[in-house]
Amino acid sequence: MKQLFAFGTLRSAFSDIVEPENMRLIVVSFWRFLMVVLVLITAATLWNGYASFQTASAVFDAYVPTTTSKAPFSKSGLDASVAVFGNRAALYQTLVASPITDTDPSK
Repeated sequence: MKQLFAFGTLRSAFSDIVEPENMRLIVVSFWRFLMVVLVLITAATLWNGYASFQTASAVFDAYVPTTTSKAPFSKSGLDASVAVFGNRAALYQTLVASPITDTDPSK
């Protein structure tokens, strides 16, 4: 039986390529080479993705905002927020009661 990874036997197989046993040797060698290349490409792709993830993670961790102290609670600020929401609710009720009418441009 021929050795599959000996370059001398592979060279002799290429010299007489029409022999079925030589064709099998060439195909098996090519298939194994193709599998090795695909594994290397997959490993390189995974390594590149991991490196990109680590870079992005480092960038996002570098921009952590500093914690700021909360503004103290004030009744006047709460009353102003409630008044704004009250005005918006009144506007909504006005629009519901009398919706804006517009002519149909297709007619």
